[in-house]
Amino acid sequence: MKQILLTSALALGAALAFAETETPLTLVEGHTLLISEIDGLGAADTDIVRFYIVNNSADSREGWGIGGFANSDNWSPIVQWTGMAGSSWTYEYTVAAIKETAGTTPGEWHDVGITINIYNDCAVDHVTLVGDIAPQTEKTLWEGEYTFDESWSGSVSIGKIDAKAGDKLLITAEPVEAVSWEWGGQVFVKSLADGWGAIAPTIEVRGADTYTVTITDTDITVEPYNLDPYTSTMVNELTNYGLVLQGIDAKVTKVVLVTSGETSISEIEAAPVANRAIYNIAGQKLTAAKGLCVVNGKLILVK
Repeated sequence: MKQILLTSALALGAALAFAETETPLTLVEGHTLLISEIDGLGAADTDIVRFYIVNNSADSREGWGIGGFANSDNWSPIVQWTGMAGSSWTYEYTVAAIKETAGTTPGEWHDVGITINIYNDCAVDHVTLVGDIAPQTEKTLWEGEYTFDESWSGSVSIGKIDAKAGDKLLITAEPVEAVSWEWGGQVFVKSLADGWGAIAPTIEVRGADTYTVTITDTDITVEPYNLDPYTSTMVNELTNYGLVLQGIDAKVTKVVLVTSGETSISEIEAAPVANRAIYNIAGQKLTAAKGLCVVNGKLILVK
């Protein structure tokens, strides 16, 4: 068994000597962590993904494992644990280790990520990114109530977005009573370019929740309806054309843009200097510095 998730919470104690910040991460269907969740935030060598595990039965053989694929139906365990004592515990791994585990191949149902397999009455309570995280700001792009029925006729058009790679769209949605889609609804993130081509994986709306879409700057193939596909990026589509949501059997109530970036210090203007008193070595006040004189309490030679 190849074990590349090496770091336990105890072993990372020294690395977390700085004041840490925890950013919640989204688990798709409660058990799959997409690498896009940490691409825009985590520094691979220093930031950490922290898993909060709970044991729901003191009589069970506690255990859990991590697989390297985003497809929850087809994964091979990379690392497993059994016989854990206690009702709750945490495990921590560097962003670099998580990315190495995930590899580069998307799963059948999700993008590249890792699947967390919980068994014997254990569960992942939540997952966070721990480290020196850049400050985040939230901007509500749209708020209301729009229901996508089975006709595919409606949409929520938001328009151009000032976004960059690593920013996130938080889409609050819930399924509606379905006729044919018994498992729930869907929401599609599309470009407002001609044809409304999809620019992100389909959001499977299986419960009332806020669904996260991470904005990327990598090449994607956009396939507008009845138009030739073209190569672009999410950033390009959102900033140059705009965002539109379409869906089926789902109700959308809010869309928020979360942006993050390094804190920067703008140019600082020097405070104006007051008129300086100038004296010669005899203590006489001068109108201009010349020769050996005293300026602001310091003896200088002006030639």
